[in-house]
Amino acid sequence: MMSYDYLFKIVLIGDESTGKSALLLRLADDVFVDRYISTIGVDFKMKIIDYDGKAIKLQLWDTAGQERFRQCTSATYRGAHGILCCYDVTSRESFDHVSNWMDQIAVHSGKPVVKILIGNKCDRQDRMVAWEEGSTLAEAFDAEFFETSAKESINVAEAVAAMTEDMILEQGGGAKTAVTLMGTATASGAQIACLSMAGNEMAVVTIEDAERTTWAKLRPQLSRALALSSRKAMFMLSNGSLLKSEDKDSSVLELLQLAPRERDKMQSECSLGARDSAGHHHPDGQV
Repeated sequence: MMSYDYLFKIVLIGDESTGKSALLLRLADDVFVDRYISTIGVDFKMKIIDYDGKAIKLQLWDTAGQERFRQCTSATYRGAHGILCCYDVTSRESFDHVSNWMDQIAVHSGKPVVKILIGNKCDRQDRMVAWEEGSTLAEAFDAEFFETSAKESINVAEAVAAMTEDMILEQGGGAKTAVTLMGTATASGAQIACLSMAGNEMAVVTIEDAERTTWAKLRPQLSRALALSSRKAMFMLSNGSLLKSEDKDSSVLELLQLAPRERDKMQSECSLGARDSAGHHHPDGQV
């Protein structure tokens, strides 16, 4: 029996016909079968992957999406380290049900788990759900987001790699790490330096379109660049303002230009406030 460094349980959940069984086969055996019989209860496969020189053993659990198997499915959450919540980008109904599935995680998992929202069948031309909608919803549930295609093997390995990395980082526990963002941006691109307060580690990420790249898209990239779980990273601008979930749609261009403006504004206000009743200015702020 092959030895391993980590053992993780990953559960796939979501509505019926969202392609969970196809994703399971692609993950475990790197194959695609065009026709499936609906999963009855749960299905299970094992996969050992190499990650950063470590052997990672993954237990992959595929759950039935039908309501009548929900009780059986709920027991599968227990002991899970990661959950892939799937919807079909060609099915608005499956996307609308994501919130219900996320609520099930909170009820049945019993502990914090790494979550990734998967928009499957992204190779299809008849999509009903835009990428931006999936990204926004994932941010609301503190989850990473990938659009995948089990058929064309698009982003399947990448999603599992991201989940594996976060699960390994979660094993370390600990409080959130503060990360400060610095950099310059124009509409054509940006270079962003992120400095982690824990260990004084710095990474530089380059993006091509700072005007269209949102904070929701950038955050997972920065987390991975610093080898931090997205759930354990707390990002702030160089002026000290904390980036929150409501900033998810803000562009990188806006954010990096905001910090200097806010800093200048604060300096101006301090300067104006540091005058005595005669109108004399006191550089040290003492009146």
